[in-house]
Amino acid sequence: MKTQAETGNWHIALRGISDEDAAVIAARPDVEAVVPYDVLNFRGDQGYTLNGTETLICGSEEALFTKILSDIIAKGNFPQNDNEAMVSVNAKEMIGLSIGDPIAVSLPDGTELPFIISGFVENTANLMSSDSYGVFITTEKYRAITSGTADGKPSEKNTFFCVRRCML
Repeated sequence: MKTQAETGNWHIALRGISDEDAAVIAARPDVEAVVPYDVLNFRGDQGYTLNGTETLICGSEEALFTKILSDIIAKGNFPQNDNEAMVSVNAKEMIGLSIGDPIAVSLPDGTELPFIISGFVENTANLMSSDSYGVFITTEKYRAITSGTADGKPSEKNTFFCVRRCML
C-alpha cells in the first residue's frame, strides 16, 4: 500500500505510442484509465527553477490525480486551463504560496513561464531527495513548452501512458 500511495495505482506504463494508440487501449472494456505523463528536469539539474530552486515540470491530465495517484492532491484542483498549475507542498511552504497566487518558472534560456496556482500536490520521494519543487500542468501546455514538433504538431514520443486495468 505504501508503494501504491507514493507511485500510484497503475499496472503498466507504455512509451513510444501515439495518442491515438493510447485511445484504442483506453477503449478496451478491461481498462479503467490510460493517462499521459511527461516530466521535464526529472533529475533536477537542467536549470528549470521556481524562486531559484530546481523544479520538475510534469504534464498530464486530471485522471492522473483521480485514477492513478488518487491521494496526492493536498488542496485545490488540477489546472482547468493552460495558464494554471499545481505546485508541490514543499514549494508552498518554502515560498509561502496560496491558491490563486501567480508564479513564474524560469527556463534555462532565461525566459519565464507564468502560471496561477490551482492547487497543491503532496511531496514525492523524488522531489524531496533532489531538493526540488514540482509544477504540474496540462499535457497540452507541457507539449507546447517542449515542442519538438514535426509539421507543427507537438511530439508525443517521450510521453509515458500509465494504464490502469479494471479490477473485476
